[in-house]
Formats: sequence, C-alpha cells, structure tokens
Amino acid sequence: MGVDMGVLIDQMIQFATIVVLGFIIYKLKITNDNMVDNASSLSIKYCFPLLLFTTIVSGATRQQMLTMVPFAIGVIICEVFALASAAVTGKLLRLKGSTYYMHIGCGAYGNTGFVGLPVAIALFPETGAIAVAIYMFIDFIFMYSMTPILCDAHNGTGKTGFSPRKAVNTITLAAIAGFICVLIGLRPINNPVWTAVEGIGSASKYIMLTYLGADIARKGFGSILKNKKVFITEALKAAIIPLAAFMLIGAFGLFTYEQSMIVLTMMLSPTMTAIAFMSRESGSDENYAVASIVIGHIACVFTVPLCVWIANLMI
Repeated sequence: MGVDMGVLIDQMIQFATIVVLGFIIYKLKITNDNMVDNASSLSIKYCFPLLLFTTIVSGATRQQMLTMVPFAIGVIICEVFALASAAVTGKLLRLKGSTYYMHIGCGAYGNTGFVGLPVAIALFPETGAIAVAIYMFIDFIFMYSMTPILCDAHNGTGKTGFSPRKAVNTITLAAIAGFICVLIGLRPINNPVWTAVEGIGSASKYIMLTYLGADIARKGFGSILKNKKVFITEALKAAIIPLAAFMLIGAFGLFTYEQSMIVLTMMLSPTMTAIAFMSRESGSDENYAVASIVIGHIACVFTVPLCVWIANLMI
C-alpha cells in the first residue's frame, strides 16, 4: 500500500501552473486589485462551500461517518499538537510581540481548502472524502477561533477575541449540511442540478490558485527578506511539524494508513492566506504573515511530494 506519487506530482504541477498564470496576468495588468480580492471572496464564500458539500454527500455513507469518531478525536490531537509546537518553537527562536503570535498562526494553520483538499481527494478519490471533510470542519473551528486571538494578542485588548460567530460561515455551514445529508441518507446526486452545483464547486481550486499567483505578484518578494526567521517558520510548517504529527499518530496507532496520509497532506498545506487580512486589521505583524504565505506557497510545490515520500518510507 502506498501513495501514487505520480498523481501527487501531477497535482503539484497543476498547482504551480495555475499560480504562475495568476502571477503573469497580474503583472500584465489583465487583472487588478479589485478583481483579485473579489475572486478570493467569490471562491471562499460561494464556490468552495459547494465543493465541500458535494464532496461530503457524494463520497460518504452514514455507516462510514459513524465509524469516524476516533478519527475526529485524532484530528483534534493533531490540531493541539501543531498549535503547541508553533508556540514552543516561537519561544526557541526568541520571537517577540506580534511577530511571535504571527509565527504561531502561520506555523499552525494552513491553506487546507485550496492545497490540501484537492491533493488529498486526488490521492484517495473513492474513500477520502469523509476524512477530508471531518478534518476541514475541525480545522476551520480551530483556525477561525484561535487566529483572531493570536492576531490581537499583542494588543492585550481582546477586541478580536473568540466569538462563536467567527467560526460560523458558509464553509462550516456547508460541512454541517453535508454531514446532515449523509446521516439522514439524502443523496440528490446524478442529476443536472447536482452536476451544476459540482461544477461550481470544482471551479474553486482554479479561482483560488489564480488568486494566490496574483496576490504574490502584487505583494512582491521584498517583504520576504526582512526577517530571516520566517524561513524557519515555513520549514516547521512545511515539513517538521506535519512529519512529527505523522510519527505521533503512527506511534499510537490512531489512524489507518489512508487517514494518516490525508492528515499529513492537509497539515503540509502552506500558511493560510486569511491570516494576512486578519493581521492587517488588528495591526499585527502583517509583513511576517505575508512573507510566510509567499514562501509557503512557492515551497509547497516541492515540500508536499518530498514529505509524502518520506512518510511512505517510515511506514
């Protein structure tokens, strides 16, 4: 048993191609800042929730979902492990103030929806949907509850602290709706309406990856070299923390092989892009967040296949 590295490499080549095209169209002024921001909003609020919903409903049964409780507990353990690892390494790097809290956010939370999800589904198209959906649901709860706190922690004001409303959005609602459909046995698939909804959802990957390329083009590479320690943050996020978590769950036998590889793939996702917007709004270290995002999304084309290959050797 093993991951088809050919499929994985094909996915990363597609990923790199779309990002490069996004970079080019921005530099050629085919698009502008308003179009880039609107594309991001369209993908996150509309297309991606439909992708998540259709993936859950078409890829899981009630029996499969009811057996996934141990997996959900294991994912929570991985989330806590990633957060704690980022916090400890930030102290070891002697980061201070807002940069320290940005290190935690950048090191713990990845762009799972637009990197991890398509790669995981490509690797396990028939059986991976329910595990991916459960991982993302838990990940989004952690991400959108902890990240605002981290962005504002340096202020000590608590103005952007946790509120349940921050974790309620079209993505989490789509996941809940999908889980309900599976539990009650509702599968409205194989009809023109469902095909249209699936098509809209599948467009999210292409829209968001194009956005990432354009976003890198408009932010530039100047901010990357201002704080060299951001490279260490990305080394932790892109390889060390995910592989450590992979060994942890392997040592305790928490997951099946497929579940372990899905969790690894999701954790290898580069830093989530939303942290840049949150850091800007709270006056945190936006430059550190942007540098982490840019480096991570460039490096993941190489680090994801490499780390999956290393993980396969560990089994």
